[in-house]
Formats: sequence, structure tokens, C-alpha cells
Amino acid sequence: MHASREAPAAVRFQSLQQQHDRAAEDLRELRLIHNRLLQDHLNESTARASAEATARQIPELTEKLDQSNELISNYAGRIVRLEPNLQPNVWCYRTSMLRLNTRA
Repeated sequence: MHASREAPAAVRFQSLQQQHDRAAEDLRELRLIHNRLLQDHLNESTARASAEATARQIPELTEKLDQSNELISNYAGRIVRLEPNLQPNVWCYRTSMLRLNTRA
């Protein structure tokens, strides 16, 4: 009679062991999924923080760009005004250099 009670207990134990193994595997999979989701969350949070930091810089950078464009325009205007005076001086310089080279 003792052996007949052990057989159902062994079957029951084996069934419980299989359930435990399946639950352990499910838990491992859930941990992997959780870790992936956590990593995605961290990546998205980092990207969001970076985007927000960049967005905060836009007004200052726009102002600097406007100032730089104004400087460029001023320099371009100055170049346009000075260029006609420069041409005769370049011609004189080249002529002088030619004279010096031909004497040597």
C-alpha cells in the first residue's frame, strides 16, 4: 500500500516540478523583456533631455546667428565700398613689381 501512495505523489511532484520550470522560464523571459523596456525608456529619456537642452539653446543661437549675419552684411558693404579704391593700388603694386623684376 505504501508504494501505491508514492506513485501518485511522485506524479504530482513531477507535475509541480514542470510547472515550476515553466514559471521560472516565464520569469526569465519577463525579466529580459523588462530589461529591454527599461533600456528603451532610459534611451528615450536621454534623447528627450538632449532635445530639450538643444531647444533651450535655440533663442541664444538664433540671436548669435542674427548678429553674425549683420556683421557679415556690414563687412560685405565695406568691401564693396573699398574694392574700387583697391584696384588702382593693386595695379600700381603689380607695375612696381614688374619694374623691379625687369631691373634685376
